[in-house]
Amino acid sequence: MKPRLNWHIFCRIIDNYGDAGVSFRLARQLANEHALRVTLWIDDLATLAKIQPQTDPLLDERSCSYSHKFHLLVLETVSSL
Repeated sequence: MKPRLNWHIFCRIIDNYGDAGVSFRLARQLANEHALRVTLWIDDLATLAKIQPQTDPLLDERSCSYSHKFHLLVLETVSSL
């Protein structure tokens, strides 16, 4: 049996919804189609919540080594998102 892979995707919102949407769709596709555990680190969950209403904009906030705050969103094989 293959070991389950863990992927991390970092997204820093630059202009509008495109950054959040592309990152979220990539994370969701990797989780659903390839059975990967994907952690999406995104710096503006409020933007993602506007296009993906199931997203809780108050999720855990973490600081990265270069002092930019990211929110943690973990996706596993989920068809509801």
